[in-house]
Amino acid sequence: MDFSHLTEIETKYLILRGVKESDLQNLISLRLLKTNNYLTPISPLLEDQLIYYQNYKKKLALGSEIYYKILDKKNPLELIGLVRLTEINSPNKFSWESFIVSDNAPPYISLDAMMTIYRIGFEKLNKNICGPWTTPINAEKVINLHKKIGMAKEVSRDDHYYHMIVTKEAFFQRYSFFKKIGYGLYSN
Repeated sequence: MDFSHLTEIETKYLILRGVKESDLQNLISLRLLKTNNYLTPISPLLEDQLIYYQNYKKKLALGSEIYYKILDKKNPLELIGLVRLTEINSPNKFSWESFIVSDNAPPYISLDAMMTIYRIGFEKLNKNICGPWTTPINAEKVINLHKKIGMAKEVSRDDHYYHMIVTKEAFFQRYSFFKKIGYGLYSN
């Protein structure tokens, strides 16, 4: 399946653009942030990230994932976030991982990115389930955000993580509210 139409998505507030090798040093800097970063730690060495990037390129070629950099439309030269759209070659589901926004990102960027990823999965890819993805137990702000949005459902937990999903039905029951305030609106 060809996913080239998904390598750049523009909304009212942000641009999701496929990651390139030239982005790696900026990605490292963003991933090494300490504030509100609940992602698995990475190596700060560019050589290690080049190996990761080469493996990612194989996954992209197989149509299994797209790694996006998140840019604010008001300042499209500054990297303000990252997110991976994963499992896109699965027949019924997709997922998302590695979601992080910088400390200086406008507060609406996170919501717009979330709604955009869900719309891509449920509309463009016609999947029925997003997830399960993991959220660390100590990520209270993230968990509270999911609770306020009202789409995600906890399916299990262990000592370290909540395992969560969003169904297509749950997304569309709540999305009209977020659509009214301009989140997740892409035209391509």
